[in-house]
Amino acid sequence: MKNLESYGVQAMSIRDLKKTEGGFWGAVVSGTVAAITGAWIAGEKIGRTLAHYY
Repeated sequence: MKNLESYGVQAMSIRDLKKTEGGFWGAVVSGTVAAITGAWIAGEKIGRTLAHYY
């Protein structure tokens, strides 16, 4: 939002905010991707640690 303020935007409607920020589904998709990526990275680290001991 700060970037838009530099263009003189002072107020936005809810519809404009959803378009700019991605809305609800943008947050859901971003959160899902982050969770899957985090689980994959953690699984890789656990797998490497277990392989080291066996």
